Amino acid sequence: MKYYIGCDIGLRGAIVVLDASGKVCYKKAMDDGLIKPDSTPDVKKIYSIILHFKKMGDVHFVLERFAGFFGQSKKSVASLERQGGKIYGVIELMNIPYTASLPKNWQKEMCGDTKQYDKTTYVKTDMVDEEGKNIKKKVIKKDTKKIALVTVNRLYPKEKWLKNDRCSKPHDGLIDACLLALYGVRKGL
Repeated sequence: MKYYIGCDIGLRGAIVVLDASGKVCYKKAMDDGLIKPDSTPDVKKIYSIILHFKKMGDVHFVLERFAGFFGQSKKSVASLERQGGKIYGVIELMNIPYTASLPKNWQKEMCGDTKQYDKTTYVKTDMVDEEGKNIKKKVIKKDTKKIALVTVNRLYPKEKWLKNDRCSKPHDGLIDACLLALYGVRKGL
Protein backbone atom coordinates (compact mmCIF):
# COMPACT_ATOMS: atom_id res chain seq x y z
CA MET A 1 0.00 0.00 0.00
CA LYS A 2 1.19 3.50 -0.74
CA TYR A 3 0.50 6.48 1.51
CA TYR A 4 0.65 10.18 0.78
CA ILE A 5 1.42 12.46 3.69
CA GLY A 6 0.29 16.04 3.12
CA CYS A 7 1.82 18.66 5.37
CA ASP A 8 0.76 22.27 5.69
CA ILE A 9 3.64 23.98 7.50
CA GLY A 10 2.89 26.59 10.12
CA LEU A 11 1.51 26.99 13.62
CA ARG A 12 -1.99 26.47 12.17
CA GLY A 13 -0.77 23.78 9.79
CA ALA A 14 -1.51 20.07 9.86
CA ILE A 15 -0.61 16.60 8.65
CA VAL A 16 -3.09 14.44 6.72
CA VAL A 17 -2.36 10.95 5.42
CA LEU A 18 -4.24 9.46 2.47
CA ASP A 19 -3.88 6.01 0.98
CA ALA A 20 -3.39 5.54 -2.77
CA SER A 21 -7.15 5.56 -3.32
CA GLY A 22 -7.46 8.95 -1.62
CA LYS A 23 -9.07 7.63 1.59
CA VAL A 24 -8.25 9.65 4.74
CA CYS A 25 -6.17 7.44 7.06
CA TYR A 26 -4.96 10.01 9.59
CA LYS A 27 -5.22 13.72 10.32
CA LYS A 28 -3.72 15.92 13.02
CA ALA A 29 -3.51 19.69 13.36
CA MET A 30 -0.13 21.13 14.31
CA ASP A 31 -1.75 23.25 17.02
CA ASP A 32 -3.35 20.12 18.50
CA GLY A 33 -0.17 18.48 19.79
CA LEU A 34 2.44 18.68 17.03
CA ILE A 35 3.90 22.06 18.04
CA LYS A 36 6.25 22.42 21.01
CA PRO A 37 5.98 25.34 23.48
CA ASP A 38 8.77 27.18 21.60
CA SER A 39 6.49 27.25 18.50
CA THR A 40 8.52 24.73 16.53
CA PRO A 41 7.29 21.38 15.19
CA ASP A 42 7.64 18.42 17.54
CA VAL A 43 9.87 16.43 15.21
CA LYS A 44 9.73 13.31 17.39
CA LYS A 45 5.95 13.13 17.04
CA ILE A 46 6.09 13.90 13.32
CA TYR A 47 8.79 11.25 12.93
CA SER A 48 6.60 8.66 14.68
CA ILE A 49 3.62 9.46 12.40
CA ILE A 50 5.75 9.05 9.29
CA LEU A 51 7.40 5.89 10.64
CA HIS A 52 4.01 4.32 11.39
CA PHE A 53 2.93 4.63 7.76
CA LYS A 54 6.38 3.79 6.39
CA LYS A 55 6.18 0.43 8.22
CA MET A 56 2.87 -0.27 6.44
CA GLY A 57 4.01 0.59 2.91
CA ASP A 58 5.58 3.15 0.63
CA VAL A 59 5.30 6.79 1.66
CA HIS A 60 5.49 10.00 -0.32
CA PHE A 61 5.55 13.31 1.55
CA VAL A 62 3.90 16.33 -0.07
CA LEU A 63 4.31 19.76 1.44
CA GLU A 64 3.77 23.34 0.49
CA ARG A 65 6.96 25.01 -0.67
CA PHE A 66 7.35 28.13 1.38
CA ALA A 67 6.77 31.31 -0.59
CA GLY A 68 6.58 34.48 1.43
CA PHE A 69 4.16 37.14 0.32
CA PHE A 70 4.14 40.93 0.29
CA GLY A 71 3.37 42.38 3.70
CA GLN A 72 4.32 39.26 5.68
CA SER A 73 6.41 40.08 8.74
CA LYS A 74 10.06 39.04 9.01
CA LYS A 75 9.23 37.17 12.21
CA SER A 76 6.52 35.16 10.43
CA VAL A 77 8.83 34.36 7.51
CA ALA A 78 11.62 33.25 9.87
CA SER A 79 9.22 31.07 11.86
CA LEU A 80 7.89 29.31 8.75
CA GLU A 81 11.42 28.76 7.43
CA ARG A 82 12.52 27.30 10.77
CA GLN A 83 9.48 25.00 10.91
CA GLY A 84 9.91 23.91 7.32
CA GLY A 85 13.61 23.25 7.85
CA LYS A 86 12.89 20.89 10.74
CA ILE A 87 10.31 18.96 8.74
CA TYR A 88 12.60 18.75 5.71
CA GLY A 89 15.30 17.43 8.05
CA VAL A 90 13.06 14.64 9.31
CA ILE A 91 11.99 13.47 5.85
CA GLU A 92 15.57 13.68 4.52
CA LEU A 93 16.93 11.63 7.44
CA MET A 94 14.19 9.04 6.96
CA ASN A 95 14.99 8.89 3.24
CA ILE A 96 11.36 9.65 2.35
CA PRO A 97 10.67 10.85 -1.19
CA TYR A 98 8.94 14.21 -1.18
CA THR A 99 7.44 16.87 -3.37
CA ALA A 100 7.38 20.54 -2.43
CA SER A 101 4.77 22.44 -4.41
CA LEU A 102 4.20 26.17 -4.59
CA PRO A 103 0.74 27.15 -3.34
CA LYS A 104 -0.35 28.47 -6.74
CA ASN A 105 0.52 25.14 -8.39
CA TRP A 106 -1.28 22.72 -6.05
CA GLN A 107 -4.22 25.10 -5.57
CA LYS A 108 -4.70 25.41 -9.33
CA GLU A 109 -4.56 21.63 -9.74
CA MET A 110 -6.85 20.83 -6.81
CA CYS A 111 -9.25 23.78 -6.80
CA GLY A 112 -9.24 24.90 -10.42
CA ASP A 113 -12.76 23.65 -11.15
CA THR A 114 -14.25 25.06 -7.92
CA LYS A 115 -16.34 28.22 -8.02
CA GLN A 116 -14.08 31.17 -7.27
CA TYR A 117 -14.77 33.31 -4.21
CA ASP A 118 -13.40 36.77 -3.55
CA LYS A 119 -12.59 38.57 -0.35
CA THR A 120 -12.27 42.30 0.08
CA THR A 121 -9.53 43.86 2.17
CA TYR A 122 -8.39 47.41 2.70
CA VAL A 123 -4.72 48.34 2.49
CA LYS A 124 -3.12 51.54 3.76
CA THR A 125 -1.63 53.78 1.13
CA ASP A 126 0.93 56.58 1.39
CA MET A 127 -1.77 59.11 0.59
CA VAL A 128 -3.49 61.04 3.39
CA ASP A 129 -6.85 62.78 3.53
CA GLU A 130 -7.46 66.34 4.71
CA GLU A 131 -7.53 65.13 8.35
CA GLY A 132 -4.08 63.58 7.97
CA LYS A 133 -5.30 59.98 8.09
CA ASN A 134 -3.96 57.38 5.69
CA ILE A 135 -6.30 56.61 2.83
CA LYS A 136 -7.09 52.93 2.46
CA LYS A 137 -7.37 51.26 -0.91
CA LYS A 138 -9.92 48.53 -1.55
CA VAL A 139 -8.28 45.30 -2.76
CA ILE A 140 -10.20 42.28 -4.00
CA LYS A 141 -8.36 38.94 -3.93
CA LYS A 142 -9.28 35.31 -4.38
CA ASP A 143 -10.37 33.76 -1.08
CA THR A 144 -8.15 30.67 -1.34
CA LYS A 145 -9.21 29.37 2.09
CA LYS A 146 -12.90 29.37 1.18
CA ILE A 147 -12.16 27.85 -2.23
CA ALA A 148 -10.14 25.06 -0.55
CA LEU A 149 -12.95 24.41 1.96
CA VAL A 150 -15.57 24.14 -0.79
CA THR A 151 -13.27 21.80 -2.75
CA VAL A 152 -12.47 19.48 0.14
CA ASN A 153 -16.14 19.32 1.21
CA ARG A 154 -17.08 18.34 -2.35
CA LEU A 155 -14.41 15.62 -2.44
CA TYR A 156 -14.97 14.37 1.13
CA PRO A 157 -18.60 15.16 2.01
CA LYS A 158 -18.66 12.94 5.13
CA GLU A 159 -15.32 14.09 6.57
CA LYS A 160 -15.17 16.72 9.31
CA TRP A 161 -12.25 19.14 9.11
CA LEU A 162 -12.29 20.14 12.78
CA LYS A 163 -9.17 20.25 14.93
CA ASN A 164 -10.97 18.31 17.66
CA ASP A 165 -14.46 17.57 19.00
CA ARG A 166 -14.67 20.90 20.84
CA CYS A 167 -14.23 22.92 17.65
CA SER A 168 -16.98 24.07 15.34
CA LYS A 169 -14.98 25.88 12.65
CA PRO A 170 -13.09 23.92 9.94
CA HIS A 171 -9.31 23.95 10.40
CA ASP A 172 -7.49 25.57 7.44
CA GLY A 173 -4.36 23.49 8.02
CA LEU A 174 -6.21 20.17 7.86
CA ILE A 175 -7.94 21.25 4.65
CA ASP A 176 -4.72 22.34 2.94
CA ALA A 177 -2.81 19.26 4.15
CA CYS A 178 -5.52 16.99 2.74
CA LEU A 179 -5.47 18.76 -0.61
CA LEU A 180 -1.66 18.54 -0.67
CA ALA A 181 -1.80 14.78 -0.04
CA LEU A 182 -4.52 14.40 -2.69
CA TYR A 183 -2.32 16.40 -5.08
CA GLY A 184 0.27 13.64 -4.58
CA VAL A 185 -2.32 10.93 -5.22
CA ARG A 186 -3.58 12.59 -8.42
CA LYS A 187 -0.07 13.25 -9.74
CA GLY A 188 0.96 9.65 -9.00
CA LEU A 189 4.02 10.80 -7.10
